[in-house]
Amino acid sequence: MKKILLSLLLLVGMTSYAQSVVDSGKCGDNVTWKLYDNGSLVISGSGKMTDYSHFYYPVSTGYENSGSASEGYSDSESYSDTPWNEIKDNISTVVIESGVTSIGDNSFYNCTSLTSIAIPRGITTIGDWAFYGCSSLSSIPIPSSVVKIGELAFWGCSSLVNIIIPESVVSIGFRAFGGCSSLPVVDNIRYADTYAVEAIDKTLSTYALKDGTRFVGSEAFESSSLSSITIPESVISIGIGAFNKCYSLPVVDNIRYADTYVVEVTDRTLSSYSLKEGTRIIGSWAFADCQSLASISLPESVVSIGYEAFYGCFSLSNITIPASVKNIERCAFWGCGKLTTFSIPEGVISIEERVFCSCSSLTSVILPKSLTDIGDGAFLGCSSLTSITIPASVTSIGDLSFNGCSSLREIHCHNITPPTALEETFRDTDINSCSLYVPIGSGDLYSNAEVWKDFGNIVEENVSRVSSVEEEQGNAIYYNLLGNRVTDLQSGIYIQRTGNKSRKVFIR
Repeated sequence: MKKILLSLLLLVGMTSYAQSVVDSGKCGDNVTWKLYDNGSLVISGSGKMTDYSHFYYPVSTGYENSGSASEGYSDSESYSDTPWNEIKDNISTVVIESGVTSIGDNSFYNCTSLTSIAIPRGITTIGDWAFYGCSSLSSIPIPSSVVKIGELAFWGCSSLVNIIIPESVVSIGFRAFGGCSSLPVVDNIRYADTYAVEAIDKTLSTYALKDGTRFVGSEAFESSSLSSITIPESVISIGIGAFNKCYSLPVVDNIRYADTYVVEVTDRTLSSYSLKEGTRIIGSWAFADCQSLASISLPESVVSIGYEAFYGCFSLSNITIPASVKNIERCAFWGCGKLTTFSIPEGVISIEERVFCSCSSLTSVILPKSLTDIGDGAFLGCSSLTSITIPASVTSIGDLSFNGCSSLREIHCHNITPPTALEETFRDTDINSCSLYVPIGSGDLYSNAEVWKDFGNIVEENVSRVSSVEEEQGNAIYYNLLGNRVTDLQSGIYIQRTGNKSRKVFIR
């Protein structure tokens, strides 16, 4: 009897300290949220969180205006459309439970009282502006499942002193860590772990990035007196405008360089350029609007082609992409109207947004077996494209990806499971005249899948299984997200190939 009474007293005591739910709702198709009276916001469920927006009030009138920050606006006059926006000042802790796969855009925009967050393994994307203005956050644990960190994701996290960016991350957006004034400084450069945020003293002429640096932030050295910099081979991405207006950097054969990084061409009227040996990264806007450029060959050392690198090169009809290239950033070849063929090398895992937009003469493109997704508007306006083979590894095709591909007559989709596609993926493309070829046995799946079911002619075909002996034996081969084969698997995300099938896997 005493034991029963004691148990009841303990239960009553625990109940008296239990937290109450203040508010709750949905924040994704299969994701819900609850805010407790102790300031804890718990997000649970499965799949992606909703992407939200933020808005500004003009200083002078007080009327609402949507958009992004501009002159005459301040953070104190902004708000987001998250369901917890009106009570965001009560949020001190965020707990995201396993099963959720993304943190949506603007999710915790200006949550200035937020001091801690728990992010589970399984999250792959941290959205644009996700933690913008979270000025009380001092530490953010990023799990090894995260692949992408969005634009301005941590902007203004002024208390942030500690962050570890796992090697799984291959993309960090524009000024993601801007305004993080408490991050450590090494040799006059502020760092967020392996991400070089910005130069502190821009009057210096020489800088050396620390060993292990993987990213250089957008505008990091803009308008500095920089004339020499050492960029380690560990660097895989350099942000937009990182060396913009660094006019003291050396010029070789009409090309300005920051070590092994192509900043810009100094004469955009030429029809050909020769890159120096050892060049690793073609920078954002490097050859943009070189309207006379007809042909260019990239050295085998190049690993990345930047944002709008060849934008508006209307005369470019031939470019050799070496096997070393693992990353082609968004809009890289936008408007290259004379480009007729293109081969994307193995190891590239994503065709980013509008990479081949308005390449109106493009008739053939070869996609690698490492590819997992085709971004929004990737082939928008490729009106001469007649046929394309989508590898079995592709699981997602974005909005307007094949918009305006009016000559497209054959799509060979090798994935047994229909890739996710959106209502506007094939907008202004005559899918009634385009035959969709799918693996034997998957015809019914495509005939019942959203978007794919609208094709007028779905044909099953025998997908070739010609591959290496090792693959034919059924042994799984693993690649990291840079496309490099690995045998010593650590915790993280990999591309697994078995035979002719590829998929993303998470190793715990």
